[in-house]
Amino acid sequence: RLLLDRNYALGLMLVTIYGMLNFTPMVLLPPLLTGQAGYTDSLVGYVVGARGVGGCIGFLVAGLAGRIDGRICMMIGFGLLLFAGIWLMHIDLNVTYMNLAMNAGIQGVAIGLIWVPLTTATFSTLPKHQLAEATAVYHLLRNLGSSFFISICVAEIVRSTGMNYAHLAELLTPYNKVLELQSVTGNWNVDSVRGLASLSKEITRQATLIAYLNAFGLFTTACALTLPLILLMRGRPAS
Repeated sequence: RLLLDRNYALGLMLVTIYGMLNFTPMVLLPPLLTGQAGYTDSLVGYVVGARGVGGCIGFLVAGLAGRIDGRICMMIGFGLLLFAGIWLMHIDLNVTYMNLAMNAGIQGVAIGLIWVPLTTATFSTLPKHQLAEATAVYHLLRNLGSSFFISICVAEIVRSTGMNYAHLAELLTPYNKVLELQSVTGNWNVDSVRGLASLSKEITRQATLIAYLNAFGLFTTACALTLPLILLMRGRPAS
């Protein structure tokens, strides 16, 4: 019976996607930055901390914007997450701390802008005696969405890393004329075991980066799916 309420049903779909998007960057970025980009643990902590600062700003703005249609805040929030996801899809292993901190801050602002109006709009059309059961399902789906999507992204990283390593390694043959150019091979010496090991390590780094970019692509796609759902909700003020 609860699912017959349009706002509540749409809110459950949106909060599931919200859960998918909330913690995924915080899970994926640290191993990429420490394992492949050479970041220290402290520097990664500052990047994650920037997301927290952005979250404080986002929740404050959402509270102050309580008199406007909550769908507007949600559209802005998911739009910012979409922008951040596209940005992450184009990073490389030379990405700077400032770029990552700005991206994390945008994510934090977006998360803050989304949560308050989403929760308010989801329960705005339900009678009070149904709120206890409705709230339980609401938070259940948020947690399930988070764990489910993180698992999918990790599985995609593992799968894509192996696939991309195999594809890149296929290009390293004596018949590839490009590899005869000193400007291409650089300091890699393919005539020694040490040189081959060094080259293999670099291929692994690049294959891993591509895999993470694919995972960020899943993140961005999930963001885009929210926009039509928001338009289907009944317009109500955020508070």
